[in-house]
Amino acid sequence: MNKTIKTIVSLLLLLVALPTQAQVSSQNGWYATNKTQDLALIYFGASWRNKWTVDDFKPIVTHTFIDGHTDWFFPGFLFLELDYNGKTIGLGFGKENATRLDWEKYINQHFMADRGFHALDECIEQYKRIIGPPPFKHKIVVVIPTPVKDFMDWGKANGRNLYFSRDNDRVAAVKWYIDTFLARWRQEKFKNIELDGFYWNEESTRGVASIVRPVSEVVHKTGLLFYWIPYFNAYGALSWRELGFDIAYLQPNYFFRPGRLDKSRLEETCQTARQYGMGLEFEFDYQYFNDRDTFHPRAIDYLDSYERNGVWENSAVAYYFGAKTLNRLAASDDLIDKQLLDRWAGYVVERNNRNRQQQATKNYNIQSESNKTQYGRTPPNLKRGNRKLNPEDWRF
Repeated sequence: MNKTIKTIVSLLLLLVALPTQAQVSSQNGWYATNKTQDLALIYFGASWRNKWTVDDFKPIVTHTFIDGHTDWFFPGFLFLELDYNGKTIGLGFGKENATRLDWEKYINQHFMADRGFHALDECIEQYKRIIGPPPFKHKIVVVIPTPVKDFMDWGKANGRNLYFSRDNDRVAAVKWYIDTFLARWRQEKFKNIELDGFYWNEESTRGVASIVRPVSEVVHKTGLLFYWIPYFNAYGALSWRELGFDIAYLQPNYFFRPGRLDKSRLEETCQTARQYGMGLEFEFDYQYFNDRDTFHPRAIDYLDSYERNGVWENSAVAYYFGAKTLNRLAASDDLIDKQLLDRWAGYVVERNNRNRQQQATKNYNIQSESNKTQYGRTPPNLKRGNRKLNPEDWRF
C-alpha cells in the first residue's frame, strides 16, 4: 500500500512539473502556438557583442510608430550565444571547447548589474511609468551550451570528473548547468521578467541526437519548457516531438540566400510548419544595410508570406535579427526603414493585444460559455491613437 501511494505521489509531482497545454499547443496540420507568441533572439555574452544595456533594449521592448504612438513590442526574449570569448557554446564556433568554469562565467554574465537580465528588467520598469503596464509578463528563454562530444577536460560536477566521450556525462554536465543557472536566477528578485524555458543551441541533431531526449527530461523536471529552432531540412527537425521539445520553430533560411532561394521557400516552410505542428522563424540581419535593393524586398516577402499563410493570426514566431540590426533599423531616419519596422512591429503589437483579448474572453467564458470572441484570418486593423491603420497602408 505504501509503495502504491509513493508511486501515485511521484506521478502527481511529475505532472505538476511538466509544462501545461495552456502554455504551448501543437498538432499536425496546424501551426504551433505559445502563450508567448513572439520570441526575440538576443545574442549575448561574447565580448564583441552588443552589451544589451537598458538603452540597447529600448527598441526591442517597445516600438514608436511613425504617428508617434509607442506600444509594447516583443513579449519574449531568447538569450543565446555561439561562442563565449572564444570558447564553444555552439558546435563549430569558438577556438577552444568551453570548460565548466567557462559555463559558469557565461551564466554570471547574464546577471551583471548593468546589462542582460537586469537591464531588461529595468528597461521594462522605465516604460511602465511612461506607457503603463504591459498586457503580459515578459518571458525569458536561455540557451544550453552544447557539451562537445569526446571533450575530456570539461571539469567536475557533483565531485566527479565528467568525460564527454560518455553520453551520460554530457547530460550530467547539462544538468549541472541548468541547476546552477536556476540557483542563480532564484537569488534575483526581478519584477518584470519570468523564466520560461531552456533552448537547445544546435539547429540539427547531427552529433547530438543521442543526448537530446535525456536533456529534455532534465529540462522538464524543472517545470520549464524546452525550445528549438532547427534550420530548413535539418536532421531531426520533423521529429521534434519525439526528441522531447515542447515547441520548435522552423527556419526558412530565405533571407540570406538571394539568387539561390526564391519566394517558394517561404511557402514551403509555412506548409511544412503547418503539417508538423511547428512555429516559424522570421529572419533579418545586417545584409539589409549593405544592400537594401536586394534585402528590403526579401524582408517584405516574409511579412507578405506570413500574412498570406495565416502565420500572423495563428502561429508562434521567433525573430532572428543578428546582433544589432533591429537597433539600427529603429534608429534609422529613412522613411522606407521606418515603414518596414512599423509594419513588422504592427503585427507583433496586434498579436499582443489579441492574446490579451483572448485571455480576457477565456476568463469570462468560464462563467458564460455563450460569450465567445472569434478572430478571422484577415489582416489586423491596428488602432493607434484615434485612428486605425490598415496593413495595406504599409505596402511600398
